[in-house]
Amino acid sequence: MSEATEQVISGLEGVLACESSIAYIDGSVPELSFRGYDIHDIAQTLTFEQVTFLIWHDRIPPADELRAFSADLAGRRAVPKQIIDVLRAMPTAGHPMAGLRTAVSMLGAMDAHAEDISPENNLRRAKDLAAQMPTIVAAQARLQRGQEPIAPDPSLSHAANYCYMLTGQRPDDTTTRTFDTMLILYAEHETNASTFACRVVVGTESDFYSAVVAGIGAIKGPLHGGAIDEVMRMFLDSIGISIYGLPGGPCGVRVRWRKDSPRWRPLTG
Repeated sequence: MSEATEQVISGLEGVLACESSIAYIDGSVPELSFRGYDIHDIAQTLTFEQVTFLIWHDRIPPADELRAFSADLAGRRAVPKQIIDVLRAMPTAGHPMAGLRTAVSMLGAMDAHAEDISPENNLRRAKDLAAQMPTIVAAQARLQRGQEPIAPDPSLSHAANYCYMLTGQRPDDTTTRTFDTMLILYAEHETNASTFACRVVVGTESDFYSAVVAGIGAIKGPLHGGAIDEVMRMFLDSIGISIYGLPGGPCGVRVRWRKDSPRWRPLTG
């Protein structure tokens, strides 16, 4: 390549790395959609289970299929004792994302079929991790506060079960709806830094867990554009609650969301 045409691009700013049929975001409008559904139309009306199904299968499931899907996820929430032992070994002041990253890596090491990267096995792993990550995060939060982890309750929804495992109390409908909305807003964000990190790893034909660990490592960074601390402060300030009064808060990750973000209105509207 000649000096006249050679160009070095630092980072990925302005680089079209891929196209996504799953999500679309335009911060200048602002606009965020999942599979063609505007976030403002689904964030406060659908559940996390419905949106997860939508993202994976490109459609909102009918009631009977949703019940089966939700029951399937609920049945996958428990984690092996070895994972809890790993979390117990973490320093109490350890970064929550470091604990999650380590636990997911351990799950990969324990999966006898981790190297089978067929679509069927990857969907099975996606279901497992979607169900198990809240168990891991809640267990770590309790251990860091000197409390014992609480086993998941398969009779509760995904959002309600997380709140229960974190606090030991079954949440009311308002709390469950609020947390469902938060989970939906974070369910997809097109090709951000952590998604790109995952894509790099799967591009080498490495295993599913390695890709997720890479994504967790990326989202842990304070410059990632879609983490949570500042968002939670904005939300909680708007309703008069300190983030430090929440069980397990602060979350230990950073974000720069503005009030004109497409995710902001569903949190406060």
